[in-house]
Amino acid sequence: MKLLNITKKGVQDMPFYVQIDSDGICYAVTETADEIKQADMIPVSSMNAGLQLLGKRRTGSKWEEVPEEIDEPSTPSEPDAPPETTASKLASLETQNLILMDALATVYVETLGDKADDQTLTDLYTPLVEAGRKTIEQVPEKIKNAVQGRLSAKGDGGVKDAN
Repeated sequence: MKLLNITKKGVQDMPFYVQIDSDGICYAVTETADEIKQADMIPVSSMNAGLQLLGKRRTGSKWEEVPEEIDEPSTPSEPDAPPETTASKLASLETQNLILMDALATVYVETLGDKADDQTLTDLYTPLVEAGRKTIEQVPEKIKNAVQGRLSAKGDGGVKDAN
């Protein structure tokens, strides 16, 4: 379908352009109402002509295929270091998650004070106490019973020592 631009000059075909990045690689095709004069906008005859140029590099007035880059597997900084296991990655992510939850709980309490939502506080503090990042004594007084209740319901009446 060809769109037409109706202006004071009369009926005109709407121009098509491809847009190139700083490396000269085409990454977009555009149809505009007016002529564009920009170094990164190259006029083409049609949308299909532009689509065929996507991913190609402009060199002078010619277009060339860009070879796909093959990602080389990265080598560990220590050649003798064993590869990280899924279990160790998971443990690391769980630790990072707890650190973030701890920071979030602290900011939440400091920011909202007594207006902090009990349910949200309980949701934040229960896993922290369960993992030993907080002791029950470090839990805000107004939610201690709720946190202890959740831990008891999980069968974790005792909690780990805080780090």
